[in-house]
Amino acid sequence: MSRYGLSAIIFLILIMCVCATSTDTNYTSTGQNNFMLSETNLNHFTGVAYDSYTKSISSVNMPYVADLNNDSLNEIIVMDFSTVRLYRNKTLSILDSYSLPATSYDDMIIYDIDGDGILEIITSASSTNAQIHILNYNGTSFFEKATFNGTQGYSPTKTMIQCKSKNNCILVAGLPKTSSNTYDKTYIYGFNSTSVTSVISTLYSWSLGSTDNSDLCFPAVKSIDVKDYDNDGNNEYIFSTFLTRGSTGGVHIFYVDNNGTGVNTEKMISITSGVYLPSSYSNCLSYNIGSLFTNPLVDNWDGSTSNGLETAIGYMTSSSTFKISTFYSGGTTLDSHPSVYTADGQIVSNIAKACIFSDTNCNDFCVLGHSTTSNTLDLLCGTQTTGEWYDSREFSMIPPYNLTANYMIYRNMIHSIQAISDTLPVTPGSVTASPVMNPSEFSSSYGIIEINEYQSLIDQITGTPGKLIVGFQNPRQNASVLMSDVEKSGRDDMLAMTLTNIWYIDDRYSNSQAGFGTITINPTTASTWKINTSVGVTVEVTDTDSDSVRAKAILYFGDANQQDSGWSVYSASGTTFSFMFTANETINNGKLIFYVNDNKHNDSNATYTKSFSVGLEGLSYGEGTETIGVNITTPSLNQTCFGNVCVANNNTILTGTQQLDIGLGLNIGKTAMWLLFMLILGIGVFIACLSENVSSGIAFTVVGFIEIIMLLLGFFLTMIGWGVLITVIIVCLAIISMQIRHFFTGGKSGGSGAS
Repeated sequence: MSRYGLSAIIFLILIMCVCATSTDTNYTSTGQNNFMLSETNLNHFTGVAYDSYTKSISSVNMPYVADLNNDSLNEIIVMDFSTVRLYRNKTLSILDSYSLPATSYDDMIIYDIDGDGILEIITSASSTNAQIHILNYNGTSFFEKATFNGTQGYSPTKTMIQCKSKNNCILVAGLPKTSSNTYDKTYIYGFNSTSVTSVISTLYSWSLGSTDNSDLCFPAVKSIDVKDYDNDGNNEYIFSTFLTRGSTGGVHIFYVDNNGTGVNTEKMISITSGVYLPSSYSNCLSYNIGSLFTNPLVDNWDGSTSNGLETAIGYMTSSSTFKISTFYSGGTTLDSHPSVYTADGQIVSNIAKACIFSDTNCNDFCVLGHSTTSNTLDLLCGTQTTGEWYDSREFSMIPPYNLTANYMIYRNMIHSIQAISDTLPVTPGSVTASPVMNPSEFSSSYGIIEINEYQSLIDQITGTPGKLIVGFQNPRQNASVLMSDVEKSGRDDMLAMTLTNIWYIDDRYSNSQAGFGTITINPTTASTWKINTSVGVTVEVTDTDSDSVRAKAILYFGDANQQDSGWSVYSASGTTFSFMFTANETINNGKLIFYVNDNKHNDSNATYTKSFSVGLEGLSYGEGTETIGVNITTPSLNQTCFGNVCVANNNTILTGTQQLDIGLGLNIGKTAMWLLFMLILGIGVFIACLSENVSSGIAFTVVGFIEIIMLLLGFFLTMIGWGVLITVIIVCLAIISMQIRHFFTGGKSGGSGAS
């Protein structure tokens, strides 16, 4: 087959495709998806009233959101020091709690560690041999699947855990220097669903004198990345620590593998030059060492797939300035951001992937800082793939309130989100003429932060930042913030965690139930049906929130002869479902009932009932179809009713297509039937052209024009909607233009058919 023939088939298949986006309905580990969340649908959130619900807790850990028992309902999971608490929906109704033996637990993830299809809660203690506990929730109560010591013979002061696959997890534990121990050490242990499987006794250590106080610290926002950084086909664990003193004091990035039986360090990158080291301290927490650097963020930052993945990390260069550095997979330095200046302030966040530059396809990274001198927030962003003159951008604002010093020790976490559809000019500093950009917003302890104005070229030269604003202010202030679609409504709400409470901030949005579009019944119920005739029905289901929808119908409802079609599969809103029955029993005033729902309300149905009669004589299938706009008027033969107004149904092509769909037993609906007809017609025309020795390119172009005409005809006949029409026409025109361009630029235009 020629490449034109292959292109034709691919094109014709493309017209059957549908794409969709969604919000984040779960959050199972800190930093998932590079701290970049999906579209959060927050246009409705800004400027509207909201409701707040709260429960008292004592925690510094971020809440997680997951469906723990596969009932299609999310739970909110909180580690309240030594108690795991489980809440349901916006009212924070308590489902269960489970007390663990240690005094404090330092890290938690949600992961299906044993591969049984059920998510487990995995947590590690920051004392008592770093006890690891693995919990399940069965819909009624917690039960402990396993517990074992993560470390042997000592109790760390901080831990991090992460899993990358079934029975493949690691525990990273920090052991500070004590009077009996002259080393600061970072240990790493591999574990599965039942026990520790392997250990590196000393991942890294620093020998100190008896009077030297030092510590190995984790970032304030602890996150272990899981990526195949070196293109070896195997994901590695990647994390950072900070050594506070000595010649090797600074940031250390570890790349570690756990093959299930052994743990080994593949690489360590040390950043010791230009890193700020405090002159006096006693431990990580008291001197906020975790805010001197960030977690590492690993991705294809340079756009090349052949050299592995690059690492980006933020760190303090003085007590009041910070920067971001990037490194190749081999460990050498790639770049620093900004190149000339440094950003102002103390780091108060993790590093997050974002959409900042207009030509990088959202392959950018950002860190948030706060300057106590000028009381401004400074968002520093960089990229490695832009064509702009500068590969760094800064944005600033005066915050709506200041976080307390104690709070900043904990988790001022940011996530990049797409919350508000605003496009901004990015003209200054770009080689493209007047580009526009819909940049990321950021959820943070301050609320939803938006970029309001990009830097001008002069601003970039002088180091003057662009402008930030707060689109929605966090009403709880000193709180870690997570945006999540907890209720699976298609719209995110805000979870805010303070040191004393968890808050659920609800925007009062509620997801609507699915409803009826149009229903057709063949033969019409306006006349008696003939015994043993086939009965074909279709029901269009719509949902204002674009949720997936389904339908079913029951003939002879409540009778011993009841016929139930069963539920259709969930499909896109606007789908028309078809069902076939047999009127095999005479009856007066029988009931035909239609049911519809959506995947957000699968236990709550909308219904519509029609009465019918069956006798020895009457209408047979195909002798009259009624199309009804649901719920007011019963139509006569071949009428369509909307409200109390009925009009004659003269669209015989629509009726015939629906009858053919039912008669063939396809039950795919009018839109899919029309697209299937277009596919068959296109293939037939293409083959006919080739048989007449028309070139493949011309044949393909002819097919494209015919398909556009068929699309317009289908739209006119109400077979297809606006979305399908516009999408497929754009694809048609794009492919036709490529073929015409190929024809006029010297490509082969002859040929006698498919090869």
